[in-house]
Amino acid sequence: MTIVKRLLCFYKIKTAADNVGYKNCTKFPNIFLYWINALLPVNFKFMEEIYIAKDNKNITSLISIKPILNSNKRFEIVKFYLNNDTNNSGKLLMDYVVSKYAACGVTSILAYVDENKKDVIALFSNKCGFRNFTSHQFFKIDSKLINDSYIFDDIYIEKFKNKFSYEATALYNEAIQPYFRLPLQKSEDEFKIAVGDLFVNKIFRFNIFNKTNNKLCGFIRILTYDNLNYIMDMTLLSPFSHNFKSILVYCYNFLNDKFKNFNLIFKNKKYQINSNFYEDYFKENKINMVYREIVLVKDYFNYIKENNETKIQNSKIIFFNDINQNPAFFV
Repeated sequence: MTIVKRLLCFYKIKTAADNVGYKNCTKFPNIFLYWINALLPVNFKFMEEIYIAKDNKNITSLISIKPILNSNKRFEIVKFYLNNDTNNSGKLLMDYVVSKYAACGVTSILAYVDENKKDVIALFSNKCGFRNFTSHQFFKIDSKLINDSYIFDDIYIEKFKNKFSYEATALYNEAIQPYFRLPLQKSEDEFKIAVGDLFVNKIFRFNIFNKTNNKLCGFIRILTYDNLNYIMDMTLLSPFSHNFKSILVYCYNFLNDKFKNFNLIFKNKKYQINSNFYEDYFKENKINMVYREIVLVKDYFNYIKENNETKIQNSKIIFFNDINQNPAFFV
């Protein structure tokens, strides 16, 4: 009999030929902080939580899930090891975790998977009800393409301050293409700098302002997991895209002043409005993509892909809650 439960101590996992797994980070969390986090309600979770499926004494499947930044509505799966046999213990575990967090008010759960992991993507899409939603492209910036000097035509850059978190939130959500916006939009809390971020060199944030009116027109986040590869994540209004090369030079020089060894990697989010501009820039400058990850999402909305306004206007619409399939309201 398969038992699904939260993991409160760490066991060795016995692998099998018909299991698939993937992890975005290699280390398990600190056990002391893990126990504290386990006692907190979903709204106050601050680190990953691990769930397992057990068959007798053997762990057959494992999922690690954590909140995205400071959000308590959006979670991501960072590690998983799912049984892919006919007993479907992996699907059972996934359904349990998704239902548990959905009942606590979580609106979407995301997973980021290497595009080459076809078996993992198929497992999430075909058995666990995740949608193959969009993707992230990663481009490594070659130092040969970086000049020592840079010139901004109509912008200037400053260190990020929490007082601009509301404007940054609106800017980010408006930059998402409408079809992708609902599960990927962020809250203001996700842009605020936590106290702990001030004492570590793992994340750097900058605001981009319009010189003409001093209004926020973009922002930059540089994040590292291994103190070697620094991932540059940027949102910028389209009218200021001509500053893109200068912004790359600015970020490269910033890291070069602080670290001897580093790699600057630009993260292109394909769901943003100006993502094609960045992709074309890298193609023109012969900068190859080093990695691509698929964004899989599990939420509770049915999307209308075809725009048939006449049919919609002439019919009564019923919105269903996918959790229990009961009508939520009529239009």
